[in-house]
Amino acid sequence: MEKNILGNHNSTFASPSCMQSQNINNIVYRSPVSCYGCGNPGFIKAKCPKCSLKKERASVNAIQMFTCVTSPVPLFDIEVYEATGTVCADTGASQSVDGELMFKFLKNRGQKFTELYLPMCLADGQQSTPLVQ
Repeated sequence: MEKNILGNHNSTFASPSCMQSQNINNIVYRSPVSCYGCGNPGFIKAKCPKCSLKKERASVNAIQMFTCVTSPVPLFDIEVYEATGTVCADTGASQSVDGELMFKFLKNRGQKFTELYLPMCLADGQQSTPLVQ
């Protein structure tokens, strides 16, 4: 049984070949621990006050932010026959086409519609002339 420098007894005491140690009268004496970064005795590099750099906190000195509130589509509030609603306008259209709900609403209130052929050119280049009311 060997006794190390701290006085602990070990039945099998293995000493790495890189560690300097002396065996005198069955007592193993080792050189004290020292930092491998700077040689500071009594410290390992991770705990060494000389080698361990204090972690500085990052900070931001200035931030510039800009926002612009826009509507992705133009919306308008309208009033038709004392009923109000919001409509989406196609600003690039030469004609306005409404939905079936508005068509029925206006027809029920006596609005007259005429049928006509309306030439159209779609965004993909297709052309047609459907009959619309």
